Amino acid sequence: PVVIGERHPETEAVFARQAAGCGVGPIYADTHYQVVDGGLEEGLRTVWVTAASGASFHVKLDLTGLYQLRNLRTVLTAIE
Repeated sequence: PVVIGERHPETEAVFARQAAGCGVGPIYADTHYQVVDGGLEEGLRTVWVTAASGASFHVKLDLTGLYQLRNLRTVLTAIE
């Protein structure tokens, strides 16, 4: 599969062509998971996750930059 973290109009056609070249359609992580920052606690970032299926859970990340929320969404989609 071709997993893309976020859909952006200016890059969507490029990703669609690349995915088609692999014989698949692109999968956009931002349509599979919603993530919400829960803040820092004891040096870990808490992230609340809701899947498109409605399932929800939280994770604690030791990489505390806010960009990790986007990375988490992409990783979860890739391992689906």
